[in-house]
Amino acid sequence: MKFFVTGVGGQLGHDVMNELLKRGHEGVGSDIQESYSGVADDSAVTKAPYVALDITDKNAVEKVITEVNPDAVIHCAAWTAVDMAEDDDKVAKVRAINAGGTQNIANVWSIWETVNGEQKLTTECIENVIMMVPFSAVVMWTFEEKVGHGWKKKLWQSSKIAFIFSVNIEMLQLLLRLGTFQLSDILYNTVGGVVGGLVYYATIKARKRL
Repeated sequence: MKFFVTGVGGQLGHDVMNELLKRGHEGVGSDIQESYSGVADDSAVTKAPYVALDITDKNAVEKVITEVNPDAVIHCAAWTAVDMAEDDDKVAKVRAINAGGTQNIANVWSIWETVNGEQKLTTECIENVIMMVPFSAVVMWTFEEKVGHGWKKKLWQSSKIAFIFSVNIEMLQLLLRLGTFQLSDILYNTVGGVVGGLVYYATIKARKRL
């Protein structure tokens, strides 16, 4: 697997990267400095790919993580000087790093993003749902005789079709390194399959009434 690790200049990030590389994983390290500035112990992390990143910069976080395209992100970057964090002149900076920075990273991997202090649904999950609606409806229509009767059977078949198809896509992305394996994509695609089944069922019922 390919991991993106933040805060490799600190002890935790340093050790996490070394452990990942030791286990045969691919790792890309990151910290706010232009180049690796952690312990110069000649360990694997000191020679691993590195990307400078200010996690408080939302656009930079999205750009870097998208370009690196990891299978998972391990977030180790943080303000760790606890006593100094309580100083009035540092509260805003600490909050920007430990809360805002973490939120920026989570937004890249989440269906929700924070815009002007408000939580909004990202378009990616909606796209995954919409994409599967016509697909499952067409498949149901093609194999109409094998689907069975009753709305429950139709919904079960449409959700099963979408789930199996989505799992295969995610596995291919993982094996061929064309993308990342995301359980959320499987979930949203399956939801799209259910919606597609409802569309198919509603269409059949409407045709019979005409």
